[in-house]
Amino acid sequence: MINKRINKIIKENGINVNKFSQKIGVNRSTMSHILSGRNNPSIDLINKILDNFNEINPTWLLRGSGSMYLPDLNFDPKIYKEVKKVLIFYTDNSFQELNP
Repeated sequence: MINKRINKIIKENGINVNKFSQKIGVNRSTMSHILSGRNNPSIDLINKILDNFNEINPTWLLRGSGSMYLPDLNFDPKIYKEVKKVLIFYTDNSFQELNP
């Protein structure tokens, strides 16, 4: 259920419901009703969550499928090494060396 996934976002971020409500700009009582299962979140509330927690996977939040987090697309070239040489070995015991 979506209320359990919202609660997981709150716990994973180490904040309480009050802080979460303030961050996304909704009343604490609104969040309490949603987290208890009394009310379902509106599209507006879901958008507020996704706008403020942009690492959350929308498909996971809405449907519960996939990973909770979107993949990190911030490429840091400093953590990758440059390829110096590639060796290809063939079944006839020959090989080929490629130098990029």
